[in-house]
Parts: sequence; C-alpha cells; structure tokens
Amino acid sequence: MKRASPRRKFCIGLNKGLHHASVCLSPVDGAPHQSQIFLKERFTRVKGAGSPIDGLLAMPEVLKSADETGTLIAESSYGERPSLVENELEQKTGYFKILEAMSRQKKGLLKFFSRYNPELRFLSHHYCHARAAAALSPFTKSLILVADGVGSDAKIFDPGHRETSGPFAPAECRYSPTAVTAESVTVYLQEESQLRCVHKQWQQITKSSLKPKSDGLGALYAYAASYIFNSGLEPGKVMGLAAYGAPTAIANRTDFLERLGWEKSFKGFGKDEWEQSGEFRFYADASASVQSHFEESLLALIREMKAAFPDVDNLILTGGCALNCVANMKAFDKKIFPSIYVPPFPGDESIGFGAAQALRADVLGAPWAPLSWKKQVPNFGPERSAPTPEAIKDAFQGMTAQELGDPADAAADLLARGKIVGWFQGRSESGPRALGYRSILAAPGAKGMRDDLNRRIKKRESFRPYGCSVSWERAHEYFAVPEGFESPFMSFAPAIRAPWREALSEVAHVDGTSRIQTVRAEQNPQFHRLIEKFGSRTGTHCVLNTSLNVAGEPLAETLADLRRFFESAPVDCVFAGNSLVQRA
Repeated sequence: MKRASPRRKFCIGLNKGLHHASVCLSPVDGAPHQSQIFLKERFTRVKGAGSPIDGLLAMPEVLKSADETGTLIAESSYGERPSLVENELEQKTGYFKILEAMSRQKKGLLKFFSRYNPELRFLSHHYCHARAAAALSPFTKSLILVADGVGSDAKIFDPGHRETSGPFAPAECRYSPTAVTAESVTVYLQEESQLRCVHKQWQQITKSSLKPKSDGLGALYAYAASYIFNSGLEPGKVMGLAAYGAPTAIANRTDFLERLGWEKSFKGFGKDEWEQSGEFRFYADASASVQSHFEESLLALIREMKAAFPDVDNLILTGGCALNCVANMKAFDKKIFPSIYVPPFPGDESIGFGAAQALRADVLGAPWAPLSWKKQVPNFGPERSAPTPEAIKDAFQGMTAQELGDPADAAADLLARGKIVGWFQGRSESGPRALGYRSILAAPGAKGMRDDLNRRIKKRESFRPYGCSVSWERAHEYFAVPEGFESPFMSFAPAIRAPWREALSEVAHVDGTSRIQTVRAEQNPQFHRLIEKFGSRTGTHCVLNTSLNVAGEPLAETLADLRRFFESAPVDCVFAGNSLVQRA
C-alpha cells in the first residue's frame, strides 16, 4: 500500500540581508495576508537591523513551524549567498558552534542554515521582490518592475539561469576583483501566478578604499542618502528635501557622485547636527538633481516596457525605489499604463515574504487569484502583536486604561479639538509607513502642527512633511486624482486641490503635494470610521498620519513598545485596541 506523503503546513522565507532581516511564516492553505512577518528591527528596536537573524529564528512560532513535517524553507539576501556571510562569521566568531549550542534548547534551529540543511533553497533578491508583489497583485496580468539599491550578485546565478542568459547576460567584469556586477532593475511579466523575466539591467559596483561607486539607478539614490544624511537607509529624506532645491541634469551617475566631492558630505548624526551643517541649499540642490534624474530614468524605462508589451495595461512597481511616491505619482499622471499598483511593503521587508510565496507558487503550485483592492491590507506583523484587553491592562499598570464602546469616535473628537493621539490597533504594518495600525494622528489643518510634531515628538528635520490618510470615496475631492483612485499604502503624492490647501496645510509639502493613503471601509473599518467621524466634525475627511515611533526607531510592534513611546513622547493620549490610555 502506498504511503501518503506528509501534508505540508508552512512555507518559511528568510531575508538574511544586512538590513531589514526577516522571517516569514506562510500557511500553505491560507491567503497571503495570513502570513506573519517577523522583522528583526521590531525586536532589536534598531531601525533596519540586518543579519545575523538567529534571534528571530529562535522564536517559538518560527521553531514550531519549522518543526512541522514537510515544511519548506527558502532564503535570500542581496549581494552574495547568505552561506558565504555565515562562513565569514564562523571564521571570526565561531558562529556555527554558537548555533549548535543554541539548537540544544531550540529544536529545529539548524534547519535554517544550508550547512545543516541541504534542502534549504536559495532565491535571488529581485525574484523575491517580484514574488511578493505577485502574491498580492490585484491584476491577472501585469509587468512587475523591480528597482532597488542593489540586488543579487551576478555570481550567485547558476550557468544558464533564465534571468542571466541571452539578452540578460551580465557584463564580462562579473568576476573582476575590483568590481561587482549586481542586479539594478528587473522586469517580470506576471500572468496569474506565473513570472517570466523580460528585462534586466545590471550595475557595476566599483570597489574603492574611499567610497564604492555604481552606475545603478537605485544605487544613485542610496549613495545620495549616504552623502547628504550619512545613512544609505534614508532615501525618503532625499525625496522630501528635493522639493526645496533646483536640479541640474545628470548625464552620468558616477561622474555626478564624483563631482559632488565627498569632503562636503554630512558626517554627523541626527537632526540637530544636520540642521547646523550650513549646507541646506547645497544638499537640497543635490537632492533635486537626483530626484529629477530618477524620475526621468524611471519614466523612460516604463515607456520602453509599454512599447515592448503594448497589450499589458497594468504595472506593478516594487523594490525600494517604489517607495518614491513623488515619482510614482508622475508615472500615474503620464498614463503610460492605465493602472499602477505598489505593494504594502515594496522594500526589503518583503524579501522573506517573497521567498515564502515563491515556494508556494513554484514548488507547491498553490492556488492563486488576484487580490481585489477591497482586500488590500498592510499589517502582516506577528499575530501576537495585536493587542488584547488583558494584555492592555497588564501593559499600562499605573496609567488609566478606559475601555470604550467606540474608540474611533472618541479619537475623532480629540483630534477635532487639536489633540495628538497614538493609534495602536491589530497586527503591525510590515513596511516603513504607518497605515492606520501603528500611527500618530493629528488634525491636518491645525496651524503649526507639523512643526510641533517635528520638534517635540518625532524630532525630525524641519523640512520633512507628513502623510495624509483620507477616506477612499472622497479622495478626489481633496486631491488631484480621479474618482476611485487607489493608494492604500501611501504610495503616491498628488497635488492638493486649491480649495483645500488651508484645511490641509499641515500635510502639504512645499510643492503643494501630499503623500496620501486612501482608506476603504472594507480594508480597515475602524480607521475608516475614525476618518469619517473626524470629517463629520470638521468638514475635512482627512487626518495627518505618521508612524508611531520616535526618531531612529522602527514602528512600535508590541504594547511594551507603545508604553515606552508614551512615556517618552508628549502625545496627549494613546488608543490601544478599544482602550483609551492616559497618564495617571
């Protein structure tokens, strides 16, 4: 009698990159949004934290899932294979001995390392980005454009790989001791769950004792962030600063970086040192040049892809570059593709999730269907990140936690009276932006609110704008977008319509635009109700929405994080679940 094969319960994806390391647990029989994403930064409280990820792997949920019979595991990173990094750690620290010692108490831990698990699969960086986007795609057919700072090194691809053969072959310098050839941009044709690489741009990263250089599109933005803010993880600041500057044309990316002169780069840390640098105009002009070049290059590539695939009407933008909401808006306005979608976490937070979805699609052939706009949600955080009444009571001992029948209405009333509130609901968002689950909320037209938030609470540079959450059915009234416009993940920055510029002054950038999140009742009933209740009081169905954290930290993940935030940040109150929490 033939023995039945074991039923698989989970696919596990690992991002072992040097930033935004993560583990994703994806149930084989569940929908994509039932996956749980564990981000290292949320537990270490170090923004963008990367490998090693053994602390995440030792979590009870992860170990239990890995121990299930038939669990499939895949890993990814950017640059080299994770096994090479782990071998380097072994030489420096005896890493594998440490893991082996941990595994005596943490059964299943060693399954996450190729040294001990020959069935551990490795997947390229851009493919994981694309798989994450395809799993959440609202389109049956689309082009998925992946663009980021750096993808996988060309050396990691096996000879004859479908993404490195024929027209996609990398440059001959791929094995040069002085340069690395890595992914810069990749385009996939998505037809239901099937992906096919149709375009790939490689970048050459030149090693240097001073500063590495690259001709990649996303790399230019990362280097600009390093130059202007002393952190390659701050491209969003470059985008915000660009609106204050005057651009000059960039003919050659590496030459532009050379001409800037690294002796003028910002070498300090934090808001105060940056604002005292005396280089605001110089940095603003450099930012404007980078942003303008990025937009031109992106639009040229989108036009090229549309010309090559005229029958495809849908475009998905993903990879870290897809967080550039200004460029996304210009791409939408050009109508090269009638529909554009940006996933909830297009950056490297999506890599572990994408690896798990690749296993579901490519190995298991799991059923696939487009995910309608009504079902688009951003909160893939651990199930235990959602607050419960008991946990709220325990977390806020010594404070007043009052359970309410309608917290959305109570919050709307406080916002209408000019208060600043924390909003902590459900599972956490898995990307960098607060989208109604881990948010600080305020009135969008309260004069001086932006400056007050930047100075007292967020401790951010004074030029930085705030995003706006608006009820989906009314977005076209306030912003220069068509009726039914979709931006559920704050991925686009349209202009504010003239009659509403005063009422939305605190979410307006210097160029008259605002990064907006459209909120449907089906996506987040509680948050949508809050916005509508605020609108009924003020006539403006929009709220200022920024991330629930302080400068230098990631989003609050747990109630313990929320309490620490509330103890240090002078917001008026916080809402956790149905409870209004106030200081005693």
